[in-house]
Amino acid sequence: MDGNVRMHIAAVINAGLIDRCNGVVKEGKEAMVYHADGGWKGRRSRQQAEDDGGGVAEDEISSVVHYSGEGALDTVGSDGYDVAVKVFKRISEFKGRGTYVDGDPRYHKQKFKTNDQRDQVVLWTEKEYRNLIRAYRAGVPVPKPLYRKENILFLRFLGENGWPSPQIKEIDMKKGSKKWTTLYAQTLVAVRR
Repeated sequence: MDGNVRMHIAAVINAGLIDRCNGVVKEGKEAMVYHADGGWKGRRSRQQAEDDGGGVAEDEISSVVHYSGEGALDTVGSDGYDVAVKVFKRISEFKGRGTYVDGDPRYHKQKFKTNDQRDQVVLWTEKEYRNLIRAYRAGVPVPKPLYRKENILFLRFLGENGWPSPQIKEIDMKKGSKKWTTLYAQTLVAVRR
């Protein structure tokens, strides 16, 4: 985590999206994911809704930030849930990023390879953020995107007590079992959306 990333995380803490950033929960070839405690913004509305017995009161789909560049931090809250902080690496370990961006009509005016490495990571982060918003609005079960800044994504954390939910490869199930069939059907429905 470089100084620039720490500065952006401090700004998010000051804005109330998160209280503090904890340790790494996952590391991959393109990014590191940190667990963060949900901030004060949105915590009260969640608690009021739970006291009323109805869960979270707000319609989560409409509360996703409308895409406007990097989003407005003052309009974003974690609804009292923990937050995943995904920091994309600025090193070029994952070399196939350009193929995904250049083929996307939303970026037809920008050639990925003509940008410097720093701008490439920012563009990649923006693409992932916009894809998450589209998927979330379509009802695909993805983490709720909260905010984006440069090479950092803030998402609703999927897991409990700082431990991430298991990935599909970590779940013990046999092909053809009832659990496998259910998961396969859910995946097909999500892909169609």
